[in-house]
Amino acid sequence: MRKSKIIKLEDYIKTPEEANDFEEDKYYNFEDWEADYELLNEADFEGLIKYRENIAKNNPNDVDSQWHLGEAYILNNEYEKAIDFLTDLHRKYPDHVDIQYSILDSLFSIGKSEKDFDWVKSPKVIRLRKDLLDHCYNLLKGKRKARELNDLYCKLMVMGYLTFTENDFLNYINTDERFEIKKDTIIQFSLVRVVKRLKKKNE
Repeated sequence: MRKSKIIKLEDYIKTPEEANDFEEDKYYNFEDWEADYELLNEADFEGLIKYRENIAKNNPNDVDSQWHLGEAYILNNEYEKAIDFLTDLHRKYPDHVDIQYSILDSLFSIGKSEKDFDWVKSPKVIRLRKDLLDHCYNLLKGKRKARELNDLYCKLMVMGYLTFTENDFLNYINTDERFEIKKDTIIQFSLVRVVKRLKKKNE
């Protein structure tokens, strides 16, 4: 792990009084967002955890600050710790989709599923199944122009937590003769359309 180039919090919070003054609005100014971004960019996830732990500690009632810390645990492959941390947060904010999805990320990363968690409010989990292709067909039929894969994928994201990548999605659509695909070197820009007239098996 490369050492972070970011100035540590303790370097610019010199006294206990200054630490106590490290309030919510400080995190949301440009400099602190930039620090968070650079820690991510450097893949300094241990540094990110320490950084976000301080933010969360000083903003105990800010749900997003708490969730961001849970995300940092996930980025550092501390999935069990993320689940433990986010469980209480889910109990308090059962409708918070980001928290639900982070828990799902952690569960799937350790070989478990949504059934292995005691949800207050269960998220909708979407998998690659025939009914999903039927839904995509209904979205595209009657459209004159092909749609980018990314556009279709984003429409599905609104429906729930997707267990598949865009590449998985493209390959799955390609197994259905109802769709015509024009692949692009950038998968997201691949074009998908409904075949106007399916060939009969005897043709």
